[in-house]
Amino acid sequence: MLDHTRRERQRGHAGIKAVILYPMNALVTDQARRIATLLTGETGLAGVPAGVHIGGKGSHQSISAEHLIDDRSTIRQNPPDILLTNYKMLDLLLLRPEDQPLWSASRDSLQYLVLDEFHTYDGAQGTDVAMLLRRFGAALGVAGPGGPLGRITPIATSATLSGGENPDALLDFAGTVFGREFDQDALIGEERLDATEVLREPDPQAVMPYVREINRAPLPDADRPDSWKPLANAVLGAEVADRQTLAAGLARHPLIHAIVTAVSAGPRTVADVLAHLERDEGV
Repeated sequence: MLDHTRRERQRGHAGIKAVILYPMNALVTDQARRIATLLTGETGLAGVPAGVHIGGKGSHQSISAEHLIDDRSTIRQNPPDILLTNYKMLDLLLLRPEDQPLWSASRDSLQYLVLDEFHTYDGAQGTDVAMLLRRFGAALGVAGPGGPLGRITPIATSATLSGGENPDALLDFAGTVFGREFDQDALIGEERLDATEVLREPDPQAVMPYVREINRAPLPDADRPDSWKPLANAVLGAEVADRQTLAAGLARHPLIHAIVTAVSAGPRTVADVLAHLERDEGV
């Protein structure tokens, strides 16, 4: 979605490209910070505007690493590429005459509509949102044979719902809310691996690192992208070029194997792990 907005911005296409709906303002605020960090920190995303509209006049007319645009007049005058809001506010945005320029400027540009926390849209709330999406598609003039949202790509995300053993029920639920059919390929789940499944055959040439070398390495800093390298170099005993090389090296390193074996049986204290490494693993 971010890549799409970046490319459309480079082509000079104005208007909202994505609307992300949340069931409550606390989620909007949390996600707004994350998106602000991405838009100001990732190469190529600088200049992509994103806004928050959850009520009030707002106070920010531009993006920083801490916040998105939330000034109401700024959003109306220059619709952001990405708009974060809640479904009740979207209802209001469709009704207020002063907000209509948002949608008239976005009839051709809007490509994504995202419902986050999709598991909350059951019962009466789900019915309300389903009807709102149909009104939304009608307001933009995109409704057609493909459904009320027409060419707009509907996305539902949830950390709680899973296709599990009955993916058809989840696809039917999404179809009811969005008013279109979804096939099996539309369902993206997750595959969980335990720690031992991530490991690979140990590298017999690997060198066991010295504790003093590891302790000398500065701790990684999340604000500095390459700050993990000194510690990685100390553990693997060689220059590590990228994260893929690091992952492959760790998966084959005997020290990592020993640690994973020590902790895979269940919770243990650090003292117990150290005793196991020395007694059973010879580390």
